[in-house]
Amino acid sequence: MPHYLDNNCPNSTFATNSKYKSNLNTLFKSLSTKATTNPFPPGGFYSTSTGNGTSDAVYGLFLCRGDQNITGCGDCVKTATTTDLQRYCPNSRVAIIWYDECMVRYSNESLYAKMAEDPSSSFMNAKRYEGNQTQFFEIMWNTMNRLAGETANNRTAKKFTTKMVNITRSVTLYTMEQCTPDLTPNDCSRCLMKAIGLLETMRGARILMPSCYVRYETYTFYIGAVNYSLPLPTTSNITIHGDRGKLHILIP
Repeated sequence: MPHYLDNNCPNSTFATNSKYKSNLNTLFKSLSTKATTNPFPPGGFYSTSTGNGTSDAVYGLFLCRGDQNITGCGDCVKTATTTDLQRYCPNSRVAIIWYDECMVRYSNESLYAKMAEDPSSSFMNAKRYEGNQTQFFEIMWNTMNRLAGETANNRTAKKFTTKMVNITRSVTLYTMEQCTPDLTPNDCSRCLMKAIGLLETMRGARILMPSCYVRYETYTFYIGAVNYSLPLPTTSNITIHGDRGKLHILIP
């Protein structure tokens, strides 16, 4: 099962028996089928719409994390479209849901190639780095900023990059950044730099936006980082609502 993170559903709603609902169901089926059927969409990204040319048109897309295969991506998108979006956002005309493995969103307005920074959601580790904090955060900021340029100018189907950097002999920084592949390099860069600017100086953090996300940790959290896996810390989750979206503090 995918690891659920957060969702956002504005108050705009539709009637249960409306044409918009029917179009949304068709959209959900299309997204789920595309994510679970070969050929796997390039870059783990797919955008589509139903009811085009009418006032009940629905636009939707999914983006799977760049290290996910068709199984991980498909399970995530299927869970979002068949269960979670209908549970968390019943009758919402606009919604977005994030998991570790994917992001799914839909709207009554076109989404394709439109950079969106809002709504956003932030996850911060409650613990600070116990070593040289000045060194840690200088390396973190420099790495994240360099990675933004690499991600924005990535010429493959995925605007997805990762990087490992040694802080000390015993501490490694793992970083990841991704944009939806429909963005221009300039829009991808703008989105990533906005997200990086929201990072707090903690031991680990991530920022989720509709068009991009960034994350860094001192443990491996993505596939292919190393040839073994370290256990993720057990966490409880505190959610704080503020002007910048939601802030989640992860407490080991």
